[in-house]
Amino acid sequence: MPLDILAFVNSFHKYRTTVSMAYPDVMDVELAAVGRNVIDLRIAKGLRLSDLAELTGYTTSYLSQIERGIS
Repeated sequence: MPLDILAFVNSFHKYRTTVSMAYPDVMDVELAAVGRNVIDLRIAKGLRLSDLAELTGYTTSYLSQIERGIS
């Protein structure tokens, strides 16, 4: 199991939930950067979005939004 990407996604979800209301301007920039990192990690591990969804417990829709920097 690719723990590094699993830990990254879970950490981001907790961070996003905590910070998004306090610093909305910062979150816009960081969301795009995080999305690129998730895509890079996922592809490096040879995972499809559905594989990552199964590993993390998040929906493919939510993960896709993260990758696109909109959630």
